[in-house]
Amino acid sequence: TSTGFWFYNPNDSQITINYEGANAPSGNFNVAANSTQFIEIDGSGDINLGGDGYSGLKFSSNLNFYALAQIDADGQGIIFDWGFPLIPSNQLTSQVLVGDGRGCTNPGCDGGNPRSVVWVTPVENAIIFVDFDGDGTFDSNTVVNALDSLRLTDASDKDMSGATISASTTSDGSGQPNGDFVSIAVAWVRASNCLIHHLASCHPLYSHMSIFLYTGPR
Repeated sequence: TSTGFWFYNPNDSQITINYEGANAPSGNFNVAANSTQFIEIDGSGDINLGGDGYSGLKFSSNLNFYALAQIDADGQGIIFDWGFPLIPSNQLTSQVLVGDGRGCTNPGCDGGNPRSVVWVTPVENAIIFVDFDGDGTFDSNTVVNALDSLRLTDASDKDMSGATISASTTSDGSGQPNGDFVSIAVAWVRASNCLIHHLASCHPLYSHMSIFLYTGPR
């Protein structure tokens, strides 16, 4: 299952959109005036991710554009179909709260494996902190490079609802955020069987990435 991105250029002239990521080559593509362009990401797509196949991606241009992600872009869109709009960089924050993050209504689905997954991408090297139950104390932290992608699940109740996720440059002696805050892009997803069980028959899940973009001047 691959991810595809739809880009719309509302301008009266062609634009060039640049892209970069932690596990992706840098490059660019053109979108004609008042037109759309589809870009696919997988092993044989327009952008080929390296490493573990997961990465954040940053898209930028000197003119405004619209963009959204389409998951299961190369399939029938029956099981893994979901998507989200790409987030303008000036709307990113250093902390997010997960609302209703249940992976399924039955906590025992898939043998209790976590279907509630949150992906996080920092805009620069950062430490990602997670308070799984929203009680005001961060339970864990992980160092993540700029534009890399971190997969988060709650091992205790398999439910990310109410979790607080924050990012900063350093941590204090008790493992809490310290130093300068770092902006993050976050995407919640109800994980598929492929992601949970790593089934041999499944395609690499390039769909599970945190994405942000810079749309240029407003």
